[in-house]
Amino acid sequence: MEKERIRIMDINFHYYAVKTLAIHAGFDEECAQIIARYSQFVDDFTIYKTMVLDNVPTFARHLAKPYKGKWLFTPVTTGFDSWFEMARLALEQNQRNITIPFHFIPPHTKLNEVKTGDERTAWRVVPAKMDLGHLICGLLTDAKDKFIHAPQATENLMRIGILLHIFADTYAHQNFSGFWDWENYCELTGCRDENGQDITSKYSPSIYHRFPAIGHTEANHAPDDSNISFELKMMVSSKDKYTYFYGRSNVSEFCVASYHIIN
Repeated sequence: MEKERIRIMDINFHYYAVKTLAIHAGFDEECAQIIARYSQFVDDFTIYKTMVLDNVPTFARHLAKPYKGKWLFTPVTTGFDSWFEMARLALEQNQRNITIPFHFIPPHTKLNEVKTGDERTAWRVVPAKMDLGHLICGLLTDAKDKFIHAPQATENLMRIGILLHIFADTYAHQNFSGFWDWENYCELTGCRDENGQDITSKYSPSIYHRFPAIGHTEANHAPDDSNISFELKMMVSSKDKYTYFYGRSNVSEFCVASYHIIN
């Protein structure tokens, strides 16, 4: 159960909803499975140690170095499902390499820019829409073009799946950033299930409010669970006293994400 609590936007959306949307969009079952598998893969890939592999597909060899007739990979972790992996995110380098690009991608800001003080709100995630020039939308457009030119290439379906994960997370993780700083300070004030029952205590707000404010850690898993509604209060500026109130139905919000994905 503890492992489930710290997962990113849940498998209900990243795998099952994405596969359903892919089939609805016209992909056959095999292609839809690849897209959904790699959408979920982003949350599941936790390897960070160097690997030596053989039989590497030609399209992936540029990611490795030749090594004694094999291939040497230094992977970038994209998932974290243990407390040890969560602890690694305390390093800013890992925030830049893991949480920001794969789970909390900002709309326009360059990752090498330095933001201090109240400027840090620029790191907060904004729901992506294809016609607004969002960073992830440019990547998806490029992936679509590659797919059109080579629709049978597995790597093009893999790329679409991974990018759809990042796109969907802009809806689940809106108003939070992948860095550790005040822009993520929040207090979870209420959670309700699909029947309207108060389940706030299940998210242990008084405990998680003391955790490092990386992404939505202080709100526990509330922004990710696809069947709940929640309310919380956040800070508008670094000197604020939690005057920004934010709440939503994840069911409704994830339906909006689905609408934009299918388009």
